[in-house]
Amino acid sequence: TKSGEKLCKHLFSPLVIEEERVGYNQVKRNVYQPVDPSLTSVKFNLLTSDDKDLFYTRSTNGVLKEGVKVLATITLPSPNIDRGTDRDLYLSYDFSHTEIQVHAYGESSNSECRVVLDCLPQSRMETIMQKP
Repeated sequence: TKSGEKLCKHLFSPLVIEEERVGYNQVKRNVYQPVDPSLTSVKFNLLTSDDKDLFYTRSTNGVLKEGVKVLATITLPSPNIDRGTDRDLYLSYDFSHTEIQVHAYGESSNSECRVVLDCLPQSRMETIMQKP
């Protein structure tokens, strides 16, 4: 940060792990704060990995680690920097049907954005679409 404090980057924070049961229409929510008080937008990468022990998502040279896949990216505008890093930014995940609806929004701004992750494998989708 500008104050000289060193923060870890590219940490993996699992939302759901393999074999974990997630209820229909269950909503999970995480809260984040900007790491730099002057940031006017924050980028969230939605990732997946089969590595159960994954901690860092990128190697020391910044390359995405093997087995880590970016599902989507959400960039949330947070233009009001008056509160510096004391701004709560939320990601909520709504698990419904065969998709996850991700909603990003800021506490102190009217900014929000959404993305829908379709979890139905393409091969299964093709099979369903072919049925009369």
